[in-house]
Amino acid sequence: MTTPDEKPVDRLLRQNRLAAQDVEIDAPTQLEPEGLPGFVTTQVEINKTVVERLDAIGADVEILKDDVNVLKDDVSSLKNDMGQVKGGHARTEVVARAEIVAMELGFEYLRQVTPPELYRWSKVASADTEPNVLRSFQRADLVIEALDGAELVYLAVEISYTVDNSDVNRALRNAALLQQITSHRAQAVVAGAIMRPSVQERVNQGTVKWFPTKSGILEPD
Repeated sequence: MTTPDEKPVDRLLRQNRLAAQDVEIDAPTQLEPEGLPGFVTTQVEINKTVVERLDAIGADVEILKDDVNVLKDDVSSLKNDMGQVKGGHARTEVVARAEIVAMELGFEYLRQVTPPELYRWSKVASADTEPNVLRSFQRADLVIEALDGAELVYLAVEISYTVDNSDVNRALRNAALLQQITSHRAQAVVAGAIMRPSVQERVNQGTVKWFPTKSGILEPD
């Protein structure tokens, strides 16, 4: 009887076993072909051997499936690790070039705002600010204090190797919070090596500014 959870391989092996059992049960009633003594017994033994070998193959198939799944997990883990390595490298590069970032975007660099400062500033944010927004602000990749002419401005920079809309959204949230806390204009900036097409659209619209690391690459659809 087939069960809903039975795998195709298991179903085939079960059917082969049942067929071999039927042959063995019917063997005593079968007549030996003329000139072939022991044919029926031999056929029963052959069927048993075939079933045993198929069972062994079925077990090997399941082991192979498990190995393939482990391999898939390893590849996925490797991709995640490489993403973290590339993202970390991009952040290191951009933070080290903070003054260049400001100048490339048309501002006069003053200094980097330190993580302890950002943490203290987060404590004076509006009481209705969501906790996840505050955590994002406290962990901002880079905040630059700069001048636009005589005006003090802050650059909220989010950095990834491949920049997507989540990076843009974090930069915009951090910029909005900087403006609320400091009462000075804040500009959202994203930096990386590869830019998603959707990010390119937002850069073109002036929603956010873009700073390329090694090269500003637009990833194809």
